[in-house]
Amino acid sequence: MKTNLTEFIQSKIALVEKSIRAREDGAKTWRGGTDKSWRLVGCTKNKAQRIACAEMEERIIIKLRHELGMFNQVLEALLVVKG
Repeated sequence: MKTNLTEFIQSKIALVEKSIRAREDGAKTWRGGTDKSWRLVGCTKNKAQRIACAEMEERIIIKLRHELGMFNQVLEALLVVKG
């Protein structure tokens, strides 16, 4: 049982880490470019709207980092109990 739970927590950690990297890239992307360059790729958002999207991504990153910390603490506790 502990092995399955440990594997589950490790998979959740990997997913959260991947999500953090993707959202960091997204936030960075939203902050870059000009209105003209974004219109060329079909985006109709202006600079303020794109910054708002980047800020939203950054707020989600903060929550994900808290989640990652909790998963790491659970994993450490499981390994102490198991070991």
